Amino acid sequence: MNPGEECDDGNSQHSDGCSPACSIEEGFSCVSSSTSSFSSCRAMCGDLIVVGAEGCEDENFENGDGCSGTCRLEAHWQCLKLSPTLTAAGNAFGKWKCEPSKSCGLYGAVPSGHTSHDEEIVYVGETVSIICG
Repeated sequence: MNPGEECDDGNSQHSDGCSPACSIEEGFSCVSSSTSSFSSCRAMCGDLIVVGAEGCEDENFENGDGCSGTCRLEAHWQCLKLSPTLTAAGNAFGKWKCEPSKSCGLYGAVPSGHTSHDEEIVYVGETVSIICG
């Protein structure tokens, strides 16, 4: 890393943890590698900010409750964000509530549109549990 940089992941992509300006992005943690000149960044599960590969945030690291210990949606659960709050950077913020549901399973990409009984909009590329029936 160069002086003044918080991180350097070797690219100029947004939303991967290290910004094009080499600052750590909201909801991520970055560490410098001892074997490489680049930083390794990952989403911080448990901080109530949904970024990166996270699909939910229930403020714990338990598996089997709908939102896994790595903040990913679990099969046969429906997880709903409890508030519409966003961070200043526009990331989803707040706790999620997960309940068992009759599900078709998890899908890595779905067509944009309404997919749940409460008509929450889901965008292409989001991992969601589709409710059946």
